[in-house]
Amino acid sequence: MKVKELIEQLQRDYKPEDSLLVAYWDKEFVETALEEKLEGKPYPVEAWEDAIRRAEKAEFWQSCGSDEITEQADEALKDYKEESK
Repeated sequence: MKVKELIEQLQRDYKPEDSLLVAYWDKEFVETALEEKLEGKPYPVEAWEDAIRRAEKAEFWQSCGSDEITEQADEALKDYKEESK
């Protein structure tokens, strides 16, 4: 997703005061993660665009992210309840 598209989506769906949990990955992150495989070369732009398209189509990311966010929210709630006693 292009940054401008994300900004438009956020402005349409949320108020500036809303709090969100946000996760994103950029090409630099992928280059660092795949540094050994890339052998010092940059990750090709065309491959990066294809990787984005593939990830956007994969329901795995939504369910994986949902599970992780729900787990973290549950842990935070438990901590909050303990501290409130």
